[in-house]
Amino acid sequence: MLPGRRRSFWRTLPPVKRSLLIQRLKLPARVLVTLLLLGLVFGRVDFGEVWAILAGSQPAWLLAALLAYFTSFVLSSVRSGRYLADVGIRLPFAEGLRLYLLGTVGNIALPGGVGGDGYKTLRLRKAHGVPAKRILTAFLFERLSGLWAIGAWLAVLSYRIPALPFRGMPLLAAFTAGSLAYAAVLKRFFPGQAAGMLPKHLLSIAIQGLVSLSVLCILAAQPRPFSPAAFLFGFHASTVVSIFNVGLSGLGVREFVMGYSAAWLGNDAPLSVFTASAFWLVSTAATLPGFWVIWRQGPAPLDDKTSPAEA
Repeated sequence: MLPGRRRSFWRTLPPVKRSLLIQRLKLPARVLVTLLLLGLVFGRVDFGEVWAILAGSQPAWLLAALLAYFTSFVLSSVRSGRYLADVGIRLPFAEGLRLYLLGTVGNIALPGGVGGDGYKTLRLRKAHGVPAKRILTAFLFERLSGLWAIGAWLAVLSYRIPALPFRGMPLLAAFTAGSLAYAAVLKRFFPGQAAGMLPKHLLSIAIQGLVSLSVLCILAAQPRPFSPAAFLFGFHASTVVSIFNVGLSGLGVREFVMGYSAAWLGNDAPLSVFTASAFWLVSTAATLPGFWVIWRQGPAPLDDKTSPAEA
């Protein structure tokens, strides 16, 4: 170190303390980002109008949205089980669903630290002896299949949105080219994950279909007219952005994307923000069974009923 040059506080910290500090700062940072995004949205869209739509919504339709979204959890647990089987972990349906529900709790209760996938990985590693890297790889490819399914929905929905500059065949052609490249990479470098690729990705299509049904139920709960394709396109586009997990459990990110893209898609801006906020409430309510699982059985690791050698 040159004379007279002072070392920064960050450089004086050991690597372990740096990592711990980063983990502790994640949650406050995400809360700050969420508040910033909501501030930007409601600086442009009248909060009172959004609240009026929410207050006047029909509870029966919102309950239907909740049921549709929870059903997507059930299918997601089946898909997750197939990806885990690729790395040697085979779970009964009930255990797989329980694990998935606990993961949804982790996404809410641990937004600044381990998170849902990390929490599930810790449990599975302890119960089955499979290296964490292999488990995280399975979850990564599961996320990629979900992202692929969203791309498929966006390509199909674009045919029904005249306002889009690139819609229909160009978007479908881009999606098809991307899908072929994606499949080629899987078969060349990840043959274990490529096995059974089609049924797993069809499951992802169905899961996003249930999520779309949940969004349509939310829209049906209020009296304003809407274009289903345009609103679903904006919603799924906001899901792609929310994958980066910059906000607090998705809050603020969807509102920002749907609110700012409303004019571009020809959507009602207050209704777009309402849809995003109502979906956050529905998705949060859908995680309540996970809290019930913890209350009944505790957060102890899953029973290791299948040894790594047998898997």
